[in-house]
Amino acid sequence: MSKLCENYDTIQMINTQVNNRSDFYMILKESPTRIRNRKKIVDVAEQLFLEKGIGHTTMIDIAEKAQVGRKTIYNYFDSKEFIAKYVFDLYMEKIFYTLKSNIDFSGCKTNFEKVRVLFEHFLLTLLKLKKETIYTVHYDYYSHCQANSNFVLNTIADADFSDILVQIFSEDDGSIDSKGKDPLVLLPIIGQSFMTFVSRMFFKGYKRELDSGINEQHLYDFLDIIMDGIKKV
Repeated sequence: MSKLCENYDTIQMINTQVNNRSDFYMILKESPTRIRNRKKIVDVAEQLFLEKGIGHTTMIDIAEKAQVGRKTIYNYFDSKEFIAKYVFDLYMEKIFYTLKSNIDFSGCKTNFEKVRVLFEHFLLTLLKLKKETIYTVHYDYYSHCQANSNFVLNTIADADFSDILVQIFSEDDGSIDSKGKDPLVLLPIIGQSFMTFVSRMFFKGYKRELDSGINEQHLYDFLDIIMDGIKKV
């Protein structure tokens, strides 16, 4: 078992604790000094996670770069994994906010065009928030040792986004071949593929350059393939 896979149980425990500890996120109740210190620690950790990877970053690295003692960090976070989860949640919130904003179907004449707009909005969000996308992919691999993305899985659970897709598929205007195609199956496949593409395009951190030949056109080519697969002939 790899070192990353050994983190799975620990990460799952932390996810449960963090999700159940509402005070963990109630930063506004802290003093200005604690707010500044927490932000400094998170900003430094975020930079190191992207440069070196979560697995190759230590609490000593964070303390040295933030110019604080390790004991100071432990006053805010129980472990490196808590910091990683904290950064992940901040990024997820930003991605979700962008993803759920500015979806415009006004120029669409068919449901096929609506699906195209929805998936393209998904893609453009990931490209716009490259750093956040890269980190969420990396965090998923670190915490779960598999390609299944928390971002994609949580998108499926997000009622606004998934309901739009389900609604489009349920309105048969003859433009979509929906037979045997579950929109909630398409969404994670497309989402995960987009995220993997984006991370491979732009990740220059702990894995250095990855497939630098991949560019944005490859994502649009993939989108065309997906759309061809649901277009009613």
